[in-house]
Amino acid sequence: MLASHPEATEENNPEAWEALYASEGSDWFWWFGEGHSSNQDAIFDQLFREHLCGIYKALNEPIPPYLRQPVEVHAAQVDHSPQSFIHPIIDGRGDEQDWNKAGRIEIGGARGTMHVSSAIQRLWYGVDHLNFYLRLDFKNGSAPGKDIPTELNLLWFYPDRTMHNSPIPLAEVPDTAPSITCIIIT
Repeated sequence: MLASHPEATEENNPEAWEALYASEGSDWFWWFGEGHSSNQDAIFDQLFREHLCGIYKALNEPIPPYLRQPVEVHAAQVDHSPQSFIHPIIDGRGDEQDWNKAGRIEIGGARGTMHVSSAIQRLWYGVDHLNFYLRLDFKNGSAPGKDIPTELNLLWFYPDRTMHNSPIPLAEVPDTAPSITCIIIT
């Protein structure tokens, strides 16, 4: 569209050119496709299309209907199993790229009225060759010790062992996979 308006130079129509340059940024194209998705794909898609619409607006041209439609379908990611090994950097930040192949369980508000009061919004989990990783995302604004529990216990259930509903030291965990993993927050 901009090429069909030779009178729209960078000097006399900087808005059109800024929108073009913003839409040409390689970051927009990184997020499209299965290999590089994140939980913000729909936002990136929308922002990319808004930059393209900015070109049409700056040129006083009608915006094509296809720019109102997402480039890709971005279904909300809900509960899912791990997709591959993960290798998160444990720094307290929970970077999306570190956890995008992890399993995910939506807890707070995603499962109906019985779960709305949970301070935990979602649980992420995954493994690599040596480690089991667990990430809990708390509700925004939650305060440690007030809204967030002060203690986290992981209970590994083995049918042939009595657990008495208490945690066991990791050194005593059998070298076989548990039947059920239960997380108890107190």
